[in-house]
Amino acid sequence: MPYNLPTWESMKPHSIILSTLISGPKSPGNDIDVYLQPLLVELKYLWRNGISTYDACNKEMFQMRAALLWTISDFPGLGSLSGWNTYAKNACPTCDDKTDALYLKHGKKWSFRRHRRFLPSDSKISTMASYGKQEQRELDLKPLSGSDVLSMTQYKNVVYGKSNASKPASRVRTGSVEQMWRKRSIFFSLPYWEFNLIRHNLDPIHIEKNVCDNILGTILDDLTKSKDNASARRDLKILGIMRQLWPQIQPDDKEYLPAACYCMNKEEKKIFCSVLKDICVRDGMSSDILKCVDVGRCRIMGLKSHDCHVIMEQFLPIVLRRVLSRKVIAPLMFHVNILGQRVRSHCEKMNCRRLKKGLYWLYASWKEFFHHLFPSNGAFGGAFGVRGKSSWACTLSVDVSNRNIYRET
Repeated sequence: MPYNLPTWESMKPHSIILSTLISGPKSPGNDIDVYLQPLLVELKYLWRNGISTYDACNKEMFQMRAALLWTISDFPGLGSLSGWNTYAKNACPTCDDKTDALYLKHGKKWSFRRHRRFLPSDSKISTMASYGKQEQRELDLKPLSGSDVLSMTQYKNVVYGKSNASKPASRVRTGSVEQMWRKRSIFFSLPYWEFNLIRHNLDPIHIEKNVCDNILGTILDDLTKSKDNASARRDLKILGIMRQLWPQIQPDDKEYLPAACYCMNKEEKKIFCSVLKDICVRDGMSSDILKCVDVGRCRIMGLKSHDCHVIMEQFLPIVLRRVLSRKVIAPLMFHVNILGQRVRSHCEKMNCRRLKKGLYWLYASWKEFFHHLFPSNGAFGGAFGVRGKSSWACTLSVDVSNRNIYRET
């Protein structure tokens, strides 16, 4: 898909090149390498030999060569393509073994913490009493180079198929190289892949949809989508934080969950859904969102990725003004601004650094109100997307005709 074309043009059938077709309703996991092997054969041929192509501008034939610069996927897809284990403690491929994560006993998932350690040392938010102990400021972590990744994964033995032959016979230690990497990426068979500074990218639209679903499900108290449930409250009690949200035992031995500052009553939920349902937009801005809003049951269902982007950037600031307090709306609105810039921004170092600083502040401030959203990899992946782009922007020069890659200082 040519990303340098406008959105309404790049999504049309004639602009999409179907390179690989994977069958089945479930993700293939490590077996995706089997489907990618024919594509890799063609990429190697295009790099070494090229193909005769007609130049319509000069009206002559030339030998065209091509190179694969990077992949774009969601967070689970990044694990399948790169070989990194995105489901364990060290889920962030940039933080590596310095990722600070805690397994939640009741939630049965990993919670990623210490987002304030990336804030400036003079930031007031790093010393707020409501956040608990102060976290030490750490230097920016450098991502692993292609040579480092290749040396760590070159002896990984993966047996494709649904058998358990590739699984280790004994339990591997958490945080070890064997646990962090599941396989050696098939893209390292390309002669230039080791020297690419950017190898895998996260799609911000996927991240934005995950965050949007979490926010809407939590503030509407959706039983199937809300992150604020009994398990999350019990984990807060074990962690010893946010005492006002701990479960309380009633005289009849039933568990009562106190209302949070972002909770809405029945009337406020209907106002929220009614305003969202009555918003009219011009053609092409989004799909028919009103069909996804159920005012009677106060539920929002069936939103597409672009619908979530429009809601987060355009509609959410409008519909929340009458139903939530200012202290809750402030970090939400800041998040809307940051994600909107993240999707629209160009590859400029100064802009990416500003977004990176904003995301760190956002994640640190959100923990005061929306601590339940942070066990999700979807919310955690936003920082990796900006940090990776900031570290690698404008540092790669490719000479496809001579099959060389240069690193600019």
